Amino acid sequence: MKKLLLILLFVSFVFINFLNSVPELCNNWTVLSYSSDYPKYEEVGKLEITESQKHDYKRKRQGLSVTSGHNYKFVPETRRNTHTNIEEKYVTFKDESGSILWSMESTNADRASRTFYGSSTGITAIRDYNMRNSLFWVDKQGNELNRLELKDQQTAYVTTLKDGEIWMIETEFDIWSYEKPQELPNLASLIFCDRTGNVLNTIDLKYANLYNHKAVSKSNDYIMYSCYKDIDLGHYKTSEYYTYLLKNDGTIIKEYEGNVIANGTFSENEDLYIDKGSSSEIVNIVTGEIITKFKTQNTVVANKETEIVAVLDFGELRIINYKTKKVLFYKRFDIYPRPEYLEITGDGKEVIVVTKDYLYTFRIKETNENY
Repeated sequence: MKKLLLILLFVSFVFINFLNSVPELCNNWTVLSYSSDYPKYEEVGKLEITESQKHDYKRKRQGLSVTSGHNYKFVPETRRNTHTNIEEKYVTFKDESGSILWSMESTNADRASRTFYGSSTGITAIRDYNMRNSLFWVDKQGNELNRLELKDQQTAYVTTLKDGEIWMIETEFDIWSYEKPQELPNLASLIFCDRTGNVLNTIDLKYANLYNHKAVSKSNDYIMYSCYKDIDLGHYKTSEYYTYLLKNDGTIIKEYEGNVIANGTFSENEDLYIDKGSSSEIVNIVTGEIITKFKTQNTVVANKETEIVAVLDFGELRIINYKTKKVLFYKRFDIYPRPEYLEITGDGKEVIVVTKDYLYTFRIKETNENY
């Protein structure tokens, strides 16, 4: 009798733990149930992809715009100084017709290399213009418009937003400003400037290390940006992340500690942000709130209007309602290499999958368009 009671207690314990684990299992969409009217989508097209489309989708997959951004060119040149007979390196700025607008040495007085950032406005930002922690802006003729001098910081990256109307500058601790720092000072920041280099906003980041990826929406209106710190737990090392959801002028919409990381994408309508990773979140851009989270290993896109998310996991496509957690469509691509790109149209009615040779279109069935 006593033994039977112990067995019953053990079975009850296991069953209770199983019930408690159901919500977690539900977040892993590989084990979810199908909708009652499955499938809600159907394959409506399979077209051979052109070389031009391959180029465009490759840029999209890398988070880049389809167009090149501007028609100005930076041309490296080597000239021989007639007085010293020494070769000197220059950068020449040309317009789309090939006319020279300005030219300057590619290194500063300290012989450090300058970095040139162009924009569609013709304005150029130059990192390390005269020293390691300086940033200069020049107009089409090479005349100085503005300068930014950093103290104990150096410019890590410069990004143009809105076709050069806004500049986002990522700065980090200048390790050469101290002899041997015992600990990396928390001097990382984001600086937002207008087209001519006037500072609009500055954000002092919580952690000193800059994450190597940032997410920028298609219109450049929204940015997801992460910083982190390394944590030594003795037997292994890990990182703790801090992430900012921002408007393009540096206004903070929401801050996240430890969960959302800036390695995802924004939806086509720019109303959702979809994090990527072993544990990922879908974020409402307007409020900054996390709508739901899930587990996947690969490409994810979402649409707020139809409340769907499309997941491309190791050649398997699933279209899922992220609120009901019901699978609306499933297809396995038995091809290699596996599909490279996934997209949901703005109205959420079509899901596009791009493979090496074909572009597949899956459309919601007409009887399901009002759901």
